Amino acid sequence: MWPLRLSLLAALWCGASCSVIPIEPNSSTGQENPWGMAFGDSPEQARFLAEIIEQVLPVYRELAGFKDRPLRAHLTNEDLRDHLNGLSVEPWIGRAWIAIEAGSSNVPNTVAHELAHFYFHDFQSLFPAVVAEGISDELADSVFRDQPNFDLKLITAAVSYLDRFTIRVSGKAAKESLYYLVQEVSPIEEVLSLTRHQNFSADPRAMASNYGVGWMLVRVIGYDGLVELAQRCRHAGLDRVPIEWLLSAANLAPLNQKNLSMAFGRALGIRNFRHGQSLTITLSG
Repeated sequence: MWPLRLSLLAALWCGASCSVIPIEPNSSTGQENPWGMAFGDSPEQARFLAEIIEQVLPVYRELAGFKDRPLRAHLTNEDLRDHLNGLSVEPWIGRAWIAIEAGSSNVPNTVAHELAHFYFHDFQSLFPAVVAEGISDELADSVFRDQPNFDLKLITAAVSYLDRFTIRVSGKAAKESLYYLVQEVSPIEEVLSLTRHQNFSADPRAMASNYGVGWMLVRVIGYDGLVELAQRCRHAGLDRVPIEWLLSAANLAPLNQKNLSMAFGRALGIRNFRHGQSLTITLSG
């Protein structure tokens, strides 16, 4: 069973343009650690957050693109969307606020995803925003391998780009994910042109399809491949990896249905997938 990622997919991801949340952490809930401070709505929640960070850091520190920096992290169950859409990662001042609905499942993976935005901010900033989201998913999964961050909504929306596919579902969550099938999707080049300072669509189905493109590219290119693209980008004196480089690395040049089908087949781990056959995806959850 694939656990649903109950993070902030349906909220607009907030980047460098965010303002500071007008809430100060209660010092009585703070947990001081070698890497910084963890805060929560209660001392227990602060300890829980500190434990997750201590699981994440040894893995993240070994990966290219990691930048160690002091962290003041606050995990809350309050709805902060009126202020910052529920999330603010501000590595330049060493702060990360993460709001997760009480009772949500797979919280450790969700926190690890958001912490990846914090510790890999400089690396991720070289890529389109949707690719940065896919990178955070992959990094979180590298820590919590027993709780992979597969998102049924994301996968369902992603295959909306294909012209031949069949989806088999079992379980309530998987059936509900069919809502995210999109009849008309934005061109991939347009999706990849979005930056952290721009908003994704307010329609959660359209936004899920945008995130699906990023997920697919990260899966197909692989982390090492992304590191190579980042190094090439820096050596060329560029601020951002060109879209054509990403498409080429994913074997999506030229961008057509044949290459899309092959790429999504590889991203989903389907071996010996051939263009022309219907892509069959089984979702359960």
